[in-house]
Amino acid sequence: MYETNAGSKNWFRALPKRTAEIIPLVRQAVELGADTIKADPTDDVAVYHKVIEIAGRVPVLVRGGGKVPDDEVLRRTEQLIQQEAAGIVYGRNVIQHAKLAGMTRALMAIVHATNRGQVNKNRSTKRG
Repeated sequence: MYETNAGSKNWFRALPKRTAEIIPLVRQAVELGADTIKADPTDDVAVYHKVIEIAGRVPVLVRGGGKVPDDEVLRRTEQLIQQEAAGIVYGRNVIQHAKLAGMTRALMAIVHATNRGQVNKNRSTKRG
């Protein structure tokens, strides 16, 4: 969908604006020696793997972003974790939820099932 030719210096410019802003910030965090990175979600969740690639061996935790419907939170979380995000850092979509415990359990199931390889069996082990 997006041109991601790593040989090109500006391959990220073909990405949506917000995504193209996040990637250089993650790269800078890595270059400054970050142990863990908390990064915003990208405009298109399907390209979050580019953020993970830029981070290399540094674990990336995804921020929750704005308030969205439950099904979108769960779907987006699964997609992000399948792209090897190390975890999630959500606020209002959990804390302000009418069924806080239920939403927490649902998100934990996605994160922990994926990290055990039950959701995405092709998950690499590049971070260790």
